[in-house]
Amino acid sequence: MKTPIIQLLSRNPAPGSIRQIRNRYAEKQRPVMMYTGEYTSGGRTMEPFLEASMYLMPEPI
Repeated sequence: MKTPIIQLLSRNPAPGSIRQIRNRYAEKQRPVMMYTGEYTSGGRTMEPFLEASMYLMPEPI
């Protein structure tokens, strides 16, 4: 088993590595950030924000 530092520095990360987990989180976070920005600027209602946040499910590490 590789240490977290080795996983981060690896150019070919193992499945479930910190880099892959971070990338998956970033992909799921983008719609939430988009809706949050639109909601706080008054461009959207709360419903689309809640729909986007429903898809943020924690994944086992």
